Amino acid sequence: MVVVVGFAYFAQLTFGTMLVDFHSLLSSVSTLVRYPLGDFDYGDLSRVRVLVEDCRVAVWLCVAMAVAMAVAMAVAMAVWL
Repeated sequence: MVVVVGFAYFAQLTFGTMLVDFHSLLSSVSTLVRYPLGDFDYGDLSRVRVLVEDCRVAVWLCVAMAVAMAVAMAVAMAVWL
């Protein structure tokens, strides 16, 4: 949860004044939760800040996929053990 709020706060500070998806902390968290599902407009984000957005999206998707894999492994281990 701390990682999600950290990424959301960074996104709000970076994009909050320029994009409506990041205008508040709650909307930033909501937008970040939708990222792994592919529900975001990368064109708007990259037009605002190119390098920052490339790095942020890559790191966020890696963190989200690592958490998803850990949950899947925990469920699988609970079933088979």
